[in-house]
Amino acid sequence: MKKFLLNVPPNLAYKSVIWNVLSNSLNAVVSVVLLWAVTRINGTNDAGVFSLGFSTAQMMLTIGNFGMRNYQSSDVSDKYSQEVYLASRWVTSFIMMAGVCGFVLAKGYYPEKALVVVLLCILKVTDALDDVYGAYYQRMNRLDLSGKILFLRIVTYSITFVLVLLLTHNMCVAILAAIAVASALLFYMVRTVKQVFPITKPKFLWGSVGKLLAECLPLCISAFLLVYMGNAPKYAIDSYMSNEMQAYYNYLFMPCFVINLFVGFVLQPLLVRISVLWKEHNFHEFKRIMLKIYGCTLLISLLIVLAGRFAGCYFLSIFFGVDLNMYSDILTILLCGGAFFALASITQTILTVMRHQYSILWGVGISNALLTVLAPILVREYGLHGAAWSYTGAAGLLFLVMLICIVAFLQRETGVSEK
Repeated sequence: MKKFLLNVPPNLAYKSVIWNVLSNSLNAVVSVVLLWAVTRINGTNDAGVFSLGFSTAQMMLTIGNFGMRNYQSSDVSDKYSQEVYLASRWVTSFIMMAGVCGFVLAKGYYPEKALVVVLLCILKVTDALDDVYGAYYQRMNRLDLSGKILFLRIVTYSITFVLVLLLTHNMCVAILAAIAVASALLFYMVRTVKQVFPITKPKFLWGSVGKLLAECLPLCISAFLLVYMGNAPKYAIDSYMSNEMQAYYNYLFMPCFVINLFVGFVLQPLLVRISVLWKEHNFHEFKRIMLKIYGCTLLISLLIVLAGRFAGCYFLSIFFGVDLNMYSDILTILLCGGAFFALASITQTILTVMRHQYSILWGVGISNALLTVLAPILVREYGLHGAAWSYTGAAGLLFLVMLICIVAFLQRETGVSEK
């Protein structure tokens, strides 16, 4: 295992891209795989509960991560030590779990539903801790190591979940087993590479931790609201429709993040590079790379939307074992929303590199305020169509507002550099 993790191949850049693609692909589709397993083994009613719980855990994970991954991996000046980053992650993980306990109490979930949500959030705490180490390895130009650890963890705990669910038909027991495996494997692999990448213990230097959290707070809020944007229609469905309809909406919603997945393939390997370009005021090259990323995203989005329109529901029906062919219009609307969301995610990352994190709040604040009002109304009146339109409209508005911000900041910085 040590040789596998620490071996430095001669083509390190290529291997880093490959492992980044593999790990991010798996991280993006793990919810699909687990939802498929719950649907096939326990049925659509449990699938509805699981899908809502997993979506909530993903939302709460944004508190655990605190929007820190891009900030940490682009900290080319080493403003904060890696031990401080690690300490801050323990703090945010505690806040995350306190938040989810308050959430299930406020929603009034019955015991089993509440337990599924809380346990899935504990599973996501292991992802939050994995993320802080992954950012450190990426910062040390070992994105391949970050990808290897994430990939192995997800494969192992997913297999564990499915096997235990097959044996017990109990979601809570299966999640507990996944938590145990995910935690043990993360601990083992971090210790395995400790000699080369020695993060020993978290340093709770509260002044530094407080400053770091304050700087990343807008990133956390915006990341939370970005995920809430996808979840708000689901909570409206939870209020006005059945668990089965919740499962159907989640089946259709799953492909939306395929676009974001492909964007991650392009963006993550370029993150440190565009950070250096911005720091060096090389605005011409910075804008050239930025436009290339947007162009690739638009092309990928067009291809995925067209494929989803004509064949998406057919393949989703086969995969999940339920008839979704009547919902092709809803899938097309959701895929358009996924394209807007991917473009907004790119814009958010670029604003983070530019260190204009607070401006992101304008976009997510305006779009989520509109979504919070409209989603319950549209779902109550139009069902799943209303849920799809509320998500896509909010994602489009988000991208528009943040794009205006990034253009304004670029014009200002370019003007200053020319004087």
